[in-house]
Amino acid sequence: MANIVYKRSPPASRRGILNLAALQAAQAHHVIVFRPGGTAGGNVYVTWAAVVAELAELDGPKVVYFDDDLGTPTIPTGAWDVNGAVFAGDDQAPASRSLLIEEGAVIQNLARIEAGLSVSFSGTTAPIVLTGDKLRVDHGAILACSDAGPIIRCASGINYLYLGQRAILSTPTGAAPGLVQVETGASLLMLTQETVAIGDNVFSGGGDVGVTVAAAPDAISETHAGLTGAFVLEGTIPIAQASKMLEGAHTFASAADLASTANAKGASQVGIEDALNQITATTVEGAIAENRTAIDGAEAALAAVQLAIPNAATGGIYTTPAPISQTGVGTLTAAQVLDGVVYGAPSGAPPTALTLPTAADMVAGFAAEKGSAAAVGDSCQLSVININNTGSETWEVTMGAGGNALAGNMTVGLSGDAQAQSGIFLIRLTNVGGGTEAYDVIRIS
Repeated sequence: MANIVYKRSPPASRRGILNLAALQAAQAHHVIVFRPGGTAGGNVYVTWAAVVAELAELDGPKVVYFDDDLGTPTIPTGAWDVNGAVFAGDDQAPASRSLLIEEGAVIQNLARIEAGLSVSFSGTTAPIVLTGDKLRVDHGAILACSDAGPIIRCASGINYLYLGQRAILSTPTGAAPGLVQVETGASLLMLTQETVAIGDNVFSGGGDVGVTVAAAPDAISETHAGLTGAFVLEGTIPIAQASKMLEGAHTFASAADLASTANAKGASQVGIEDALNQITATTVEGAIAENRTAIDGAEAALAAVQLAIPNAATGGIYTTPAPISQTGVGTLTAAQVLDGVVYGAPSGAPPTALTLPTAADMVAGFAAEKGSAAAVGDSCQLSVININNTGSETWEVTMGAGGNALAGNMTVGLSGDAQAQSGIFLIRLTNVGGGTEAYDVIRIS
């Protein structure tokens, strides 16, 4: 495994609800160094195949640094799934490090290119293909091609390219196809930031290109000889709106006239099919309007949520739901589980059953709490406290229908005994289908 260079706290959440995939992604940042001509060891790899094999084993954020001190890092012919990795140089100066992509290479699931990495391609078949995807080029990164083919091809759907902080899309030195090819029926929406540059003849193809400028660029050319679709250059938009694209929304442009320009090209039919199957519009204009409505609704819902996070102005004070008091045998509701804390004195012959809700009730409870459909991986934590300090009464956390005690001791005993006086349990949804709902329970403390 590659070295871990930093850790940070998991994302805050209301009543402890979180998605385990997001938690894992926030926990660690994996770093891989690709150093051809060097010596393999630790997080240093000398062949591209070894880099990709390591990326396949890593969860969470991951960065590949390209070290060209001993030789030019090259991605050879073949299909290479980089598992959401970031490609980077070693600082924010343009062209600090170089990467060459060979003809026949196909790079899949690339998240970002940054930190002064200069990427060049000299073939004819684009190595990066977008089909309704997002890509970010940032912090002094440069994309260039020098032959008869583009480096990026937008094959279908609405695609998003964020260009920020001294990033450059350079003028191709070869034939007409350009650096970024947008095929007929596809479209490319771009957001540019801070001193970026887009050269002449960067775009080609029959699709539409919309560029929204959110900060002063160095230069953005409107001359793209190989582009037969619409090209629209827009003015400044608020950063808060632009961030929706980076965080997973379907659009960021404020332009309703992306393809309805003064040259009477008319509305562009783009054959939209987004990854979440939530867009019903069949034109760029309709998709923008539809998603603006969705974004406004999401912002209103977010404003209504009171997150249980410390308030620095009040010395770290924050609000939590009241703990649930329980005496004797009982079955908890999903709302009580999501409140997070149950305390009380068990009674009767030990152990006293404290039964969790059915899996169906937990799925419904998560959905109600989130305001959207529950998903596999949605999780919460439940603290169970035994307030008895004499006798032999213990709590036994038992499963509702569809529940599975996956790991750990489910008994919460008296202070000083083997089970301890309190326990913390992780409840994680493993199936949310109607009639097949299920969850796992893991004691973590």
